[in-house]
Amino acid sequence: MGLPGPDAGRRLDLLDAPAAPAAAQQASAAPDPAPALAARSAAALADDLAPQPASAPAPELAPELLETPAAHGAAAHAAAAHDAVGAEALTGRELEPIEAFADLPEGMHDELARAAHVGDLAPDEELAVYGAALVLTGSASVCANIVDTPAERAATRTLVPSRGTLQEGIPLRVVADAGGARVAIWDQTTIDNALRTCPWVVDELRGVADRLQALAGATMGPLGELEEPLLRRVLGRLRLRVLEPGEQLIHAGNPMPGLVIIGAGALDLIEERSRQSAGAARPGDLLFASALLAGQPAPSIARAATGGALVLVADHPTLRELFESTPELLTILAQAVSMHA
Repeated sequence: MGLPGPDAGRRLDLLDAPAAPAAAQQASAAPDPAPALAARSAAALADDLAPQPASAPAPELAPELLETPAAHGAAAHAAAAHDAVGAEALTGRELEPIEAFADLPEGMHDELARAAHVGDLAPDEELAVYGAALVLTGSASVCANIVDTPAERAATRTLVPSRGTLQEGIPLRVVADAGGARVAIWDQTTIDNALRTCPWVVDELRGVADRLQALAGATMGPLGELEEPLLRRVLGRLRLRVLEPGEQLIHAGNPMPGLVIIGAGALDLIEERSRQSAGAARPGDLLFASALLAGQPAPSIARAATGGALVLVADHPTLRELFESTPELLTILAQAVSMHA
């Protein structure tokens, strides 16, 4: 597991890229822009390529998207490197095969298509997801914002929703694979408005986002050290559990339910006798790994913190199978125990 360095991938906010017609109009007005553009800074270039007034107003953007650090930090080179196309580039028919959208009423696919912003990601280019992203062509990895380890692979027609059950989950991003990717994005307000009459679809998207967030959170801890094929094998066997605020997961003195990994949110650890805090378990942590390996009961109470929690669980039969198929997992657990000894 490693923190992304300055060359780990360029962040692109498609919502800040200039509209193609405006860019084309400006290019035709200038006799020979190449020498001048080469000498100018990326910020000045972004200003030159900013959309010009047109007969049709530009789509209204959600304030939270315009105010994100990613949008401000990447706007200049994103505008210079990419031309985002308008919502008309996506049709409702293209959304019909998407599983999460399959049961939408007639006309809803067209509404979502009109609200989408579509653009291309170059290889290793990344995009923060603040609502939902749909891979139209190519493929990408889904990662937590602070690590490079892929939590999941997103093939063509994979939908990546970002808002799950928790108010404060794990921020997600998509990173284009070697062949690049074409993606459509929606901000959360657009998703909420478009699907306001389809609560069952919102619930389905929430469930998908919960699992993606939990997998991304798991890569932020010791499991992120596994080679990707081994990590895929382990994560694929883990069961997601959503805990309400204050919900108890394990009681002190009870047997461990198996391997428990905190995916999002946090668990409060409470001493049984004193009822005093014994610490907290956060995303990526392996809960009571020492007790698990030693075959001992849970040393304290573990319950969801005030914001709730997402945990991934491998029961004992599943864990034994994983130890046999992926002995590296046992090594990871032993190393985690020794580091906290």
